[in-house]
Amino acid sequence: MADHIRKQIRDAADRGAQVQLSPSGKQVAYSIQTNGSSEIWLTDLTRLVPTRFSTDSASPVWSPDEKWIA
Repeated sequence: MADHIRKQIRDAADRGAQVQLSPSGKQVAYSIQTNGSSEIWLTDLTRLVPTRFSTDSASPVWSPDEKWIA
């Protein structure tokens, strides 16, 4: 599973998608194009568990306290 997640993040970055490391360095937010729309995914870097965060968003940006993503 870890290799799949690394590939997903790397592919997103290669396509020019925004990949943002959280201020603590514990999570990464990235956008993925799926069926013509953009989704933001979060991955916990300790457990390597991806979670879909939102749909119809393209550029994730963390708040300094990591309580929200714009």
